[in-house]
Amino acid sequence: MVDGAAVARIGDRNFANLRAFAADQVLIAPEDRICGFMLEMLDVEGIVPEPTGGRKKYYILRLPQRPGALRKFLGCLGPDDDISRFEYLKKSARNDGSVLLGVESRSRAEFKALAARMTVAGFGFQDITDDAVITSLII
Repeated sequence: MVDGAAVARIGDRNFANLRAFAADQVLIAPEDRICGFMLEMLDVEGIVPEPTGGRKKYYILRLPQRPGALRKFLGCLGPDDDISRFEYLKKSARNDGSVLLGVESRSRAEFKALAARMTVAGFGFQDITDDAVITSLII
């Protein structure tokens, strides 16, 4: 569940915050507790927490309904970008369709680069990550 947290080296900030504590003062959360917390957050708050603290953004992407459009979009992704969700929201459009797109990346800076590449490629999109109303309805 949290394999993404299994890093080779602890981050500098985390190390700086933790080094003041003795090893027996650091608590380890069992995976079943993390899963339980995630389910509780979903049921009570309608929030799906990202268990590894990774970077994720959600977009509404306008994807043209023509051969090669998906391939062109995939070319916009950077080497560290990963699609975590891809769902057509409106399946009856003739010229283009709305796609709910979840993207994970290594750092926030990667999202600026992704947005620039999508713009240059001519894709319409809206970052809905911080829009509580939209995300509560569709994520």
